[in-house]
Amino acid sequence: MPKVRHMARDEACQGTEQRIEAAYQEGVIKLDLSRLELTEVPEAITRFLFCC
Repeated sequence: MPKVRHMARDEACQGTEQRIEAAYQEGVIKLDLSRLELTEVPEAITRFLFCC
């Protein structure tokens, strides 16, 4: 049976933070992170909370 590599928490968090930052830079007003199975809210999301 092949081993499944799970991303380290830091790797997953960093990827999510980069995705949020890119969306912010592009002016995205809606970002769906529901399929990322996050266990905590990334700090970068606060940029969206205060941008309006």
